[in-house]
Amino acid sequence: MSLLGGVICATEEDAVTTEEARKLRDLLRRVGEARFIEETLHAGAFTAKKLLTAFGVRPVCSSALLGRPLEESD
Repeated sequence: MSLLGGVICATEEDAVTTEEARKLRDLLRRVGEARFIEETLHAGAFTAKKLLTAFGVRPVCSSALLGRPLEESD
């Protein structure tokens, strides 16, 4: 399924578990945005694509989320 130059990611390994999602939302509430980003994305604990799923967002598999420069996107 095409959407804005990408495909919706639908595999289980692309998403956090229900328990991980709950813990991540709790962490965000407890520590705030800046520290949350440091402890998750900057620490390499989660990819942006996987982290989005903790908040109910099904990311589009685009070049930006796959780490490729936008100029090379499909």
